[in-house]
Order: sequence, then C-alpha cells, then structure tokens
Amino acid sequence: MVKVFCDMCGREIDYEVDGVNLDFNHYGVVNFKTPFSAEKQLCLSCAARVCNFVESGAGEEGAEHA
Repeated sequence: MVKVFCDMCGREIDYEVDGVNLDFNHYGVVNFKTPFSAEKQLCLSCAARVCNFVESGAGEEGAEHA
C-alpha cells in the first residue's frame, strides 16, 4: 500500500489502487526540469477531470483553427 495525496484535490489515496502519475515532458522526452517538466500524483477522479478538460479543449482549439 502506497499512500500519497492527490496534487489536485488533496485527498489521501492508495496510489496502487486509485492513483495516476501525470507527467508533463517536452514532447514525451524525459528531460527533467528542462525546458519544462512537472510530475503530479492524481486520484482517478481528478485524472478523469484532466482528461476531459484536455479533450474538450482540443475540440475547441481544432474548431478555432479550421
């Protein structure tokens, strides 16, 4: 059992059961801290919210550039 806190909502979670590691790396290249990278621990609920936000934003962005 690995207990961590969700970086988005602050809830304590069991990482092995309902945790997600979210990495932001420049084009998928593991280049820690250069030029931008961040790693967050999220619960499954917050991870779903992030995915929904990105997917809905991507749809709006595509419509903007059409």
